Amino acid sequence: MTRFALTLLCLLLLSPVATNAQTIENGKFRFYETKQIRGEENYSISRTSNGELIVQAKTDLPFAEQEKKPLVNATLRTSPEFTPSV
Repeated sequence: MTRFALTLLCLLLLSPVATNAQTIENGKFRFYETKQIRGEENYSISRTSNGELIVQAKTDLPFAEQEKKPLVNATLRTSPEFTPSV
């Protein structure tokens, strides 16, 4: 899954994450500008004991030119059939 698609999916639903989830995958994407790191996005994919899938993403852009730094924390929860859940 591309970073763009993952970020788009994460932005669809914001909600707190269950604590009994088993991590399936986690990783990081780095944002570059003229060969220098300008920020990064950390993500994790986990599954709860009832089969619910949880995708979390946190984006950090400390070198953004704005006075107020953009902050994106997103969570996508799906049912075992991969439909978004509330």
